[in-house]
Amino acid sequence: MSIPFGHHELHNRYIFVGALEVVTPLKISAGIASQHTDAPFMSDFSGRPYIPGSSIRGAIRAEVERIVSALDSRKTGITTCISFEKGNCADKVKDFQKQLADNQGAGTDSDIADARLAEFMEEKFCDVCRLFGTAGYATRIFFEDCKLLGGESTAMLIRDGVGIDRDTGSAREGAKFDYEVIEKGCFSFRMTAENLELSGPDKKLVNLILSLLISGIFVGGKRAGGMGKLKLKPDYSVSGFKNPESLWAEVSKGKTPYSPIDWNKEAEKC
Repeated sequence: MSIPFGHHELHNRYIFVGALEVVTPLKISAGIASQHTDAPFMSDFSGRPYIPGSSIRGAIRAEVERIVSALDSRKTGITTCISFEKGNCADKVKDFQKQLADNQGAGTDSDIADARLAEFMEEKFCDVCRLFGTAGYATRIFFEDCKLLGGESTAMLIRDGVGIDRDTGSAREGAKFDYEVIEKGCFSFRMTAENLELSGPDKKLVNLILSLLISGIFVGGKRAGGMGKLKLKPDYSVSGFKNPESLWAEVSKGKTPYSPIDWNKEAEKC
């Protein structure tokens, strides 16, 4: 099935649910000191630690871009730009929007300008930006905040740190600080992807994301020191609906459209 470019129609939805295991101590600071530490772990209004979905998303996207950009797109069938580097898809959109604005000043109809912008994005966007989104185009893959799962296996500690004098290489006087980390534990994981065209790059990108998560990604602070490695446990589940007909068949009966899906078999079909 060929899915039209854009978000105006909902064709399918896949929901991946599992648990992220803390492999090396995780530091995600709230950004403001508490009575107990200079850098407490990020927590919600009830004091429950969590990893922002944006942190997971950013780490995954950066790694996906690094890997895909190093490979030959003619062999992989996947294209990418590099976020925040000159000439990326966001820059292309801004440049084209400026051209459209100049033309509108010359009397171009706004509806025509919108149609031209949509055509430009469909033609010029890389596959990674088509999935993750960029300026002018919303994402098709969503990462929810990851909540710390309860249990005796959870361990939160406060570690000491010192600032290093660049000239002497030793601890700098008066530069001591501390920060809270989660030494071990598990966090919930929920990723939702919409309008996937499994016969194209979408399937390969989702499989790459799952592979990165299962092998382990680094999130949060002090990653250069090996901290913040998380792994998706391989017993994750997948549910959703594969086409709008199956969605309508269930919701018209007042039932949930989200039934279990064997993602491995689904991915092997193409």
